[in-house]
Amino acid sequence: MKFQFHRTIFLLAVTGSLFVPCFSQGAGVAWNKSLVFSEFEGSPGGFEDDRTPVLLADRNTPAPATRSYDVLKPSGSAVGSGPVPYTVGQDGQTDLTMTTRIFEGNGDRWGRVNALKRRNGYMGDINVVSGTSMSGDFGVVAFEISLSAELMVDAANFGVRVASANGLGEIYEWTFVTLGGINDAPFDPNRFQDYNATIYNDLSNSSYLNPDGSVKSGGTATNERLASGKTMSQFLAGAPSGAPDPKIGPGWYAMDRPNVEVLDGEETAFTNPGSGASDILDHTITGADLGLQPTDKVTKFTVWFGYYDVAFDTSGDGFTMANSNQDAWITRITLGNGVNAAVPEPNEALILSLAGLLCCLRRRRPRSRGDESLRAYLALPASSSCLSTA
Repeated sequence: MKFQFHRTIFLLAVTGSLFVPCFSQGAGVAWNKSLVFSEFEGSPGGFEDDRTPVLLADRNTPAPATRSYDVLKPSGSAVGSGPVPYTVGQDGQTDLTMTTRIFEGNGDRWGRVNALKRRNGYMGDINVVSGTSMSGDFGVVAFEISLSAELMVDAANFGVRVASANGLGEIYEWTFVTLGGINDAPFDPNRFQDYNATIYNDLSNSSYLNPDGSVKSGGTATNERLASGKTMSQFLAGAPSGAPDPKIGPGWYAMDRPNVEVLDGEETAFTNPGSGASDILDHTITGADLGLQPTDKVTKFTVWFGYYDVAFDTSGDGFTMANSNQDAWITRITLGNGVNAAVPEPNEALILSLAGLLCCLRRRRPRSRGDESLRAYLALPASSSCLSTA
């Protein structure tokens, strides 16, 4: 990711060691940092080492699992009413807290529903074996992420990037990003259990299935894809089929278009259900997507990864032929601030009055790993006659 260069002007007039700033109203002070979950991996206070998968929560986790991370540190002082700029580093203060919770309704029939740290990201992961899942079985992984208020993250400079958010597979996969924590969701998580295959599929014109998903007496299999019913977000929001998609409303961004093909016919391994066309594989949700104004602050948000068996049991054995290993990731979080504030400017009269050494400094901040560095530096105006050093 390419970061903006943010300029702050300082005068360092040294007589012995004297720092003399002179302030005037000028350009905004801003900072920007993208967390790719590789900062201090495996170190105390840093993100988990992903050389081997780190299990955060699974069906055996009795309560939400919470972890805190110290991966940023101040890289300067606040100017005027502006924010303190940050860079990669540890200062003993929590920058980000992640609370993970699993919601399940599959009677332990699914091989796994896990929350993991893996592949430089945080991952919801499921395994479903053909002939072991029942229609309506589900698993949901929720990542609640709280940001330190000290970071002063503006909505204009916020983003959370997700991968495989609504991808291929025989299990209906969806992703939500909501403002606030798990308990602040604009829907009731207890309603996850009420969603089912007859909501996902529109059976009104089926020649093989009854409206309740049972096989019609003498029904004729067409093996054509059933029409789509309501997505998960439409169901939870009480919205009709075909409601605006993917954005549901302020504070709630949904990526949940139907991705599983359920045919109007007998269940068949690898065919019915089948992997439909993927929709949103890799996407960054911004503050604007969540209905925020540019200067609104972001302190807490939740990413939800959901998985549902939306196929039908037409053989009468109680199980569907859904078969899939699916996962989705949070791959990075972009944090930033763009508050206008007073910035220092050189005062030529003061310079002439100082008897000591005049030193005009331009320096670059140390870079972190790769392209995810925070690039900010101090500089004098081009009109200045002072020497500058890199």
